Amino acid sequence: MPRPSLLFAIPFVCISAAAQVTPVLTGYVTSVGSPGEFMVNAVAVHCLPTTRLTLLRDGTHLPVQPCPHRSLGEELTIDGKRDKKSDVITATAIDGVAPVQKDVDGFAVIDHIMADHIVTTPDKNGDIRVSADGYFITIPSAVHIAFEAPLTPQTVVTTNMWLKYAGVQHPDGSVTAKSASISLNILKGRERKVNEKAEFDPTSVTEADKQGAVSKVFLGVNPTRFPATHDAEMQRRVQTIGEALIPAYQRDLPDSDPSKIDFRFQVVDQPKLHDAVTLSNGIILVPQQIVGRLKNDSQVATVLADNIACALEKQQLRLIPARQAMSAGDVALIVGGAFVPGLGIGGQAGLVTGAVVIMKREEEQSGRVSLVLLHRAGYDLAEAPTTWWILGSSKEKPLEKTGMSARAKYLYRILDTTWHQADQDSPAAAVATR
Repeated sequence: MPRPSLLFAIPFVCISAAAQVTPVLTGYVTSVGSPGEFMVNAVAVHCLPTTRLTLLRDGTHLPVQPCPHRSLGEELTIDGKRDKKSDVITATAIDGVAPVQKDVDGFAVIDHIMADHIVTTPDKNGDIRVSADGYFITIPSAVHIAFEAPLTPQTVVTTNMWLKYAGVQHPDGSVTAKSASISLNILKGRERKVNEKAEFDPTSVTEADKQGAVSKVFLGVNPTRFPATHDAEMQRRVQTIGEALIPAYQRDLPDSDPSKIDFRFQVVDQPKLHDAVTLSNGIILVPQQIVGRLKNDSQVATVLADNIACALEKQQLRLIPARQAMSAGDVALIVGGAFVPGLGIGGQAGLVTGAVVIMKREEEQSGRVSLVLLHRAGYDLAEAPTTWWILGSSKEKPLEKTGMSARAKYLYRILDTTWHQADQDSPAAAVATR
């Protein structure tokens, strides 16, 4: 979804697969077939028994069997020759880098708890394993969980609670927390006011209500004045896909629970947008040209899932203090990272730097969470990065001739690390399917 106006666009770096006699193509595995046939940046690659293969881990070259199964999202460098007629690269050498352990941290809503790992108190019956922030996280029994009032150490950890964590992600994709705190998902007074201000009937906005150019300049873009379209078939499609993506823990909340989000999906006439727009109260406005441009339901679901994730993680509401701090030029508060749990700047000073870091972290979070939503609703995860690759370009052209957006690259990396689709026995895959 478009991010708040205080944040600045992050430029993306293109990786070009331009034709060469002896190409060197560096990119991500975008399609996996047989061990000897796969695609990198939408370019077909053929691996031979004579192809030199290397896999680097911690500075050491690991032994690799001839033409192994590639993992979706794996980053590779390909040397070889490209046939002009078939547009296939016959690889003479393939170089890859093995996943390594890395530090991760965040602040997110718990969306799933493993049924065989529910515990009443984390220090009695073992580890707690949860899905949160787009990761599959184990909180060992040895880790002291800080429960924020009114919660107590006897509180049962459930879905729809906030988890603030720091830990390590292992090469197999699983995450082990080193610290964790749990708090209630409540709606604060200022957040309730923002939701009330954003409330409107998206189906009732007409062409006559459309915001004029002068109003946009002086007041900013007002999504409540996006005209609804009248393509009934497209609207039904978007509504059906969107409702399927709403996570079970949200659907199961009683209507009286203030943390329940009233998701509504409306196709709108807004031809200049390259993403949907999510309001904090759960209204998601989807430009009709995006739906028309995407190739299948999994791609449409990707856009909706990302925007649903923004609402689930309260990204707009959590940024209210950040907007106030930045408007006041309070660099000290920004540097301290106190204004947004889990989105701290970590010592980097300056309003522009703070805005860019926040935008990047929230976009990455919604991307990770969207993969969980897509998986649980039965959509094809391989289409997620492809979607943002397509929408990252203003013109329609073959993907292999289109620069890959930073958003697409990040999702490919997450598919290779967190999901390991080529490895059905990975801990992350096991947690995701339960």
